[in-house]
Amino acid sequence: MAVERTGGGAAALPTLGEFLRCVGRDTAGPDAPAGHTGLADPADPADLAEYADRAVAGAVPASEPSEPYAGDDIRDLLVVADAAEPWLRDRHATARRLHALAGAGATGLLVNGPLGTAARASVTSAARHSGVPVLFASGLTWLRAARIISDLRLRAAESEAASLSDLVEAARPDRGGDAGLLLGWLSTAVEGTAEILAPHEDAARIPGPGAVEALRTGRVSASAASSGGAEIRLYALGASRPHPVLVVTRPGDFPPGAVESVRRVLPFLEGAVRHPLTGPEGLESAQVAVLQLLMGGLVTWARRTAHALRLSRTAMAASAVRVHILQCPPGLRDTAAGQCRQRLRETGLVVRCPVDDGQVIVIAEAPDGHAAADPARDALMTLVAEAPDYRLGTSRRAPLAATAGAYEEATQALAVARNRTGRVAEYEEEADLTRLLPPGACPWAERFLQPLARLPAGRRPEIAHSVRLALAFGISGAAKLSGQHRNTVRAHLARTAQLLGLDLRRLGDRAVLSLALRVQDDLAADSTASSVPDAGLRELLRQPPCREWAGRFLAPLDTAGRRSLRRTVTTWVICGARTEETAHRLRLHYKTVLAHLATAEQVLQRPLIETHRRITEGDDSANGFNGPHDVVLALHVASPELGIIDSRLLDG
Repeated sequence: MAVERTGGGAAALPTLGEFLRCVGRDTAGPDAPAGHTGLADPADPADLAEYADRAVAGAVPASEPSEPYAGDDIRDLLVVADAAEPWLRDRHATARRLHALAGAGATGLLVNGPLGTAARASVTSAARHSGVPVLFASGLTWLRAARIISDLRLRAAESEAASLSDLVEAARPDRGGDAGLLLGWLSTAVEGTAEILAPHEDAARIPGPGAVEALRTGRVSASAASSGGAEIRLYALGASRPHPVLVVTRPGDFPPGAVESVRRVLPFLEGAVRHPLTGPEGLESAQVAVLQLLMGGLVTWARRTAHALRLSRTAMAASAVRVHILQCPPGLRDTAAGQCRQRLRETGLVVRCPVDDGQVIVIAEAPDGHAAADPARDALMTLVAEAPDYRLGTSRRAPLAATAGAYEEATQALAVARNRTGRVAEYEEEADLTRLLPPGACPWAERFLQPLARLPAGRRPEIAHSVRLALAFGISGAAKLSGQHRNTVRAHLARTAQLLGLDLRRLGDRAVLSLALRVQDDLAADSTASSVPDAGLRELLRQPPCREWAGRFLAPLDTAGRRSLRRTVTTWVICGARTEETAHRLRLHYKTVLAHLATAEQVLQRPLIETHRRITEGDDSANGFNGPHDVVLALHVASPELGIIDSRLLDG
């Protein structure tokens, strides 16, 4: 499986030595007790010293002998084989397999389970001959090894965040985009020197002055040179000719980490030679960056960035926040954002929504649950009362790490606010279906999503996150919230659908995929999940708590005067959210169906209208799409005979 490197490339990956230190090396031979986890010492301590610096990006199970490794499928990956594999006891098969691992660039081989002395010696000998480190373990499955490596990568990313925080500190708006501070950061990062040659400064001291001239005139954008064992990289800055030239020098070659450091600082240096970061464009970009970090759960990074740029320190330090979405006419969004900042001051982070040009997102400190008043919420409600064209959706209290979930709640509340006289709605407290599912939900989700193991190991979390955002906010919304291109998100959806055998144009298929991803994210830490027997989705949704949830969820559709709503919503779901087809089946006018759905949005507190068009045509609305997913699941639980969800998904 291919590995997606992030940040500083291979240098950003943990090493085999770090993996060993994290797990803890102890004797794990045939007599290890049941449930014991550990690594046996290598056959020769020199083996560890020789291979300890090897990068390791993840862990994968050994493939079948009939499935040879190709390309860079397992490059930088630790291959985990069960000790019961027959090829481990066949000297020739072991040699061929280890030769293949070496050729594919694998980090090493880990044998999990007791292995006889003779077989172990044979594997060790073949590994040394092939140049592949081999480790012997007990109770260390490939999934557990993958999680340990994932934790190591996370810690490395947090360390890298400290360096990035220093970069952001150097680029603070109140320092006016001081190029000197930025060059000081870059010099430290590359362990060398960095300077900027002014457009007309003498470049004779730089090796290859012709390259500098080519950069100044715009004929090339980057160049390289060498001098006395030092490597020099040159980059043109700014949009106007003659260009200033960034000169970066370091002893020896430029490792990937140094190249990445230059790449990171270039936009800031571009801004320093063009205009200071105190301008509105710089501040707006910083606010969106903080929002995107919070949406990805990177609270530490978001706090450091906000602190360095002096953005809403109160909200960033709060133990709990609310997410508010203010809807306004697109032409008034800058005015609305200014009004929010004026009224909230430091208690809220105010961001122009990167998805919808008619929305302002506010992340504000929320008092504890016992406080009667919420100043930020009250100030925004007053603003809406004064502006007839404004509407407001508000989430429940949530920690900063749950900003993405609170944003979904706020989008659902906003859908309700659009149909309310007061134009304000708060997400109503109600049980989350994923929390009501029995412990068997985790094994079901793992089994359902198992085909995604064929995705490149280093990219699985990124793709799963992208797909979940797309299911919640549409392709365009997911792209802008995550900083990816729309085609990338679309490709992630298509690949996921292909591997899982889903048709994501169908509401039922989307609802099941959304539920599986939510279960995987929210319940993966449940230690009881692995001790329960496997159950299909049909059996999980039959449990009493799920039936009670569906009854409560759909009850507003069955109250007096609304009985036609249940029929309309059910038919609309069966028709795949196609309003015209729903109207034809029910022999109702198209606008009557829309009116029923608008009322259903309000009573169900879920966005419904035009969902199908937004998803299939890629509309840019930020309106969340989990509303139809919940309706689909509730209708299936209440009336499974309707066949809203395909039986292959229920029984698989």
